[in-house]
Amino acid sequence: MPRPGNYEVTTSSNFGGLPVTQTLTSCITAEQLETDPQKVFADAPAADNCSLEEFNMADGVLTMRMNCKAEDGSIYVSTDGSYTHNSYTMNTTITINTADTEIISDAKITGKRIGDC
Repeated sequence: MPRPGNYEVTTSSNFGGLPVTQTLTSCITAEQLETDPQKVFADAPAADNCSLEEFNMADGVLTMRMNCKAEDGSIYVSTDGSYTHNSYTMNTTITINTADTEIISDAKITGKRIGDC
């Protein structure tokens, strides 16, 4: 399991042919990791409309599959990654389906522990 602490998180994505990179910091507490690591790694802004179909985090490997309902379609999120005590890497594919369109976005998320919260 990653250690609690402050993480520098970089997300590099390609949404509709537009590359975007964003870096921010995020505090992961011991309580979060002990009570619900899913909330740390699989939390979605639209969680009320999402169902977590698969979440496995063991032996340095992370796998997550989530399906979300949207007003006129669906969003499917597939994540595969790895972690150590001080870092994590996740590769995520987001597929957005509407009545007449499918958009696929790929993202790589890396987190590196930079100290205590």
